[in-house]
Amino acid sequence: MKVGRNDPCPCGSGKKYKKCCGNSKVIEFPTQIVNNELDQYFRSLQEYIVDHYPHVMPAIPAKSDTEKLHEFFSILQKTVFNSHKENKTIMEEYVNRVKDSVIRPATKESLESWPNSVSWFIFSENDHF
Repeated sequence: MKVGRNDPCPCGSGKKYKKCCGNSKVIEFPTQIVNNELDQYFRSLQEYIVDHYPHVMPAIPAKSDTEKLHEFFSILQKTVFNSHKENKTIMEEYVNRVKDSVIRPATKESLESWPNSVSWFIFSENDHF
């Protein structure tokens, strides 16, 4: 499907195609750009956890694969599933903190869906038990 000059740009910038990627030689697909930005926000979330919630991190480094897996699920539980301040998870708190600074609408929409995706995971997993 061809993008028209006055159509929204497929890169997710929110601009018309002619004012955005239509004026340049695009070397990356829009999904790749959004995925790269989301990877940066995920790394930023990890830094946020370490800086603001150091008690979530393990006190002693894991030695075995089993211990590493246990640590991962422990951090996941404390960050994504357990409520902390104002009855929000650390992930919800982080997303609320950064979402207004996100420029690309597609990135912002995906970032805002992170906490909802977790809720879906909880309910879909509980349905199987």
